[in-house]
Amino acid sequence: MLEGTFVLLAELARLGEAGPAELAAATGLPKATAHRLLVQLLALGAVQRRSGRYRMGPRMAELGQAWQPDPALRAAAEVPLRQLATAVRGERISVAVVAEARARDLAIDHAADLGLPVSCMAAPIRDRTGGITALLGVVVLDQRNLRSLAEPLRRAAAMVSARLRAPGCPHGRSRGQHRSSWPARP
Repeated sequence: MLEGTFVLLAELARLGEAGPAELAAATGLPKATAHRLLVQLLALGAVQRRSGRYRMGPRMAELGQAWQPDPALRAAAEVPLRQLATAVRGERISVAVVAEARARDLAIDHAADLGLPVSCMAAPIRDRTGGITALLGVVVLDQRNLRSLAEPLRRAAAMVSARLRAPGCPHGRSRGQHRSSWPARP
């Protein structure tokens, strides 16, 4: 039952808004089950209904905002992020806890194809096993700034990784498969 609820919520998040029959078809749940789960979620404020269609409700936003990244990662990132924030004044930096990351060194993306005047670069943060547990990223409005930020970004990610692997660090790996970020404050 619980698994069906999460499958339903994940599909609703993907679609944005849908009716019970559409959700049942997309999730493989029987229509009666999808409807029953939606009624229960509606009573809890997890979904909202308008004109027979459902969308995420305010309770889901509350629950999502309550999630916090691994405390060890947050502690390990604090000093390196402050140092990086000083080096990249005016740009946005963040640590994103990821379920799966493919970046081996630096990943660079330009959003010009989306009509956005931004570019971003991310460097992997590695846990004790060498696996990627998070990405340290910087978003810039002028892609010409990326080149000068590459080395400070690499250094900061390496410093966070080293702090995570240090003796006494309670956790060397962020648990869960969540994506979140928090801004660095200089």
